[in-house]
Amino acid sequence: MTTLVEVGSVVKYVEWEAVPDKYAAPRLFSDPADAAKYADETAGRVSCVVTFPEGVLRIGPEVAAGDVVLRVQYCLQRWTTADIRTEYDSLAEATAAVPPGRTVGVYQLLWIGPPGTEGVRAYGDTIKVTGGEAR
Repeated sequence: MTTLVEVGSVVKYVEWEAVPDKYAAPRLFSDPADAAKYADETAGRVSCVVTFPEGVLRIGPEVAAGDVVLRVQYCLQRWTTADIRTEYDSLAEATAAVPPGRTVGVYQLLWIGPPGTEGVRAYGDTIKVTGGEAR
């Protein structure tokens, strides 16, 4: 399921997920140090599992419960025949930029942090959009 987050959404809950490289199941931890230890033992990686009112996202940087989505933008994934790096302020603008007949991923960029800060940048979910289709 895709989770698109709105500006002003508040982080409700944070867990850390350690995903092993091989032969062991991913595990959720309430303490980031425990997640890091398990990841080290299993040659894995850790991501922050963040619950918003809209749903759950797995992001790279750590955020805290009570942090707020300060800014949201949308980007088109690059493809071999184009190099689009423009960030759009709305999903509608990003969708309109997809060339007709081309299917492209449109992903969210989120800035999350305490109010009054710039926050940390995180990549949100991606949706597939085909240019020229009505949305």
